[in-house]
Amino acid sequence: MKTHRIWSFLWLLVIFTSFSLVGCKCWNPPDCDTDARCQGYNMEGMVYCVDGRCVACRDGADCTGCSECRNGSCVALQCCATGECPEGQICQNHRCITGCDPDRPCPAGQQCHNNSCVDCVADSDCGANERCENNRCVSTLACQSREMQTVYFDFDESVIRRDQESRLNGNATCLREFPEDEITIEGHCDERGTDAYNMALGERRARSAKTYLGNLGIADTRMSTVSYGESRPVALGSNEDAWRRNRRTEFVWR
Repeated sequence: MKTHRIWSFLWLLVIFTSFSLVGCKCWNPPDCDTDARCQGYNMEGMVYCVDGRCVACRDGADCTGCSECRNGSCVALQCCATGECPEGQICQNHRCITGCDPDRPCPAGQQCHNNSCVDCVADSDCGANERCENNRCVSTLACQSREMQTVYFDFDESVIRRDQESRLNGNATCLREFPEDEITIEGHCDERGTDAYNMALGERRARSAKTYLGNLGIADTRMSTVSYGESRPVALGSNEDAWRRNRRTEFVWR
């Protein structure tokens, strides 16, 4: 009985090895000499004879929709037009990428340059007393008398507003002109909200400005932050004009 089992095992091993050596016999398109012969085989889609074998396409004209012909098969592409891409992306070389084009314009206040939304391309794109630097409008008055520009925020927000970016860009330029000096970034709020909440909000505003300057290459060690909450208003009153002026960060040389 034991000998019989051994022989059975050996036979199975021989059969398995034989199949492994032979391998699978994979399907290949049949040979052909004309398109008519391929069509006569009645194989769905395989209607063209190219280099002696039946294929689905000879070139992109034989494919439908947003696809192209690769090695005799129609392959779907990611996109053929910007409208087929998600919001904020454009179709370039049949791939969806972040950017802009005539079909996907930039937000108000920006322009499309090399498929990217920028603030400016030339100085003429900027306002008075500003110049275009690295596609951003920078104040030319930033470092007169070493005066840093105040940055303002929306109500209950710590995100840098787009219309305030040129002020921070100018402050960065000023910091580069005095590379040995350091600053304290002060976060301020209007009178609405509790003292504790406004202290935390002021700190977030200061840190947001610090992060922005850090992304422009200003060393983290040159900047510290502090929050004064609502305790140091520059405008008195309980109205929108006063609140707007008090929601700010100030940049003080140390």
